[in-house]
This record gives sequence, structure tokens and C-alpha cells, in this order.
Amino acid sequence: MPTETALVLINERGVYCEVEGCNRLGQEAHHCLYRRDRHVKKVLEEKYNFQLVCRECHSDGSADSYGNRVYFWNKQCERYGKETMLDWHSRVPYKIKEKAYR
Repeated sequence: MPTETALVLINERGVYCEVEGCNRLGQEAHHCLYRRDRHVKKVLEEKYNFQLVCRECHSDGSADSYGNRVYFWNKQCERYGKETMLDWHSRVPYKIKEKAYR
């Protein structure tokens, strides 16, 4: 059964896992670009940070790989526009940020 956040992503993006090369059904929402952080919850809980993933990719580390984060960043730039993603990224209050997201 998909999680509540995953259902929102499914309605917007489709039903399949968004990890490159996977064709299983997505059931979970993964904090892809930045991990969940209770101190920075609001900006990290926006759709720009969530990737729809299957349980296998979520548990075997595929969703956590650097390659997946870069792939997902590029997909989000296609989906929402690079300017939108850069604006979201600028609101993430971390001092060290991924170089690939620029």
C-alpha cells in the first residue's frame, strides 16, 4: 500500500519508481536530494525533494546513491524548470550543498 505522500506523487508523476532503470511500482516517498531533518522540515518536505520509489530501491541503497540524486535533480529540472529548482535549492539552509545541483 503506497504511503500518503507517495499517493500525492503517484497522482502527479505516475505509478512507477523514479530510480533510473527501475520499472517497479512506486510505493514510498524518498527524501532524495536532502535527507529528512527535523530542524529544516518545511523546505525538505516540498515535492522538489521527494522521489517516488519502490520498496526495493528504497531499502537496497539504490535511491541513496549519488548517481540517483544527480539523475533525480535533472528530472526535477525537466519537470518543474531549472529556475524553480535553483530557487528551492537556495532555500535549503545547509552550508555545504551538492555541486551537481547548480
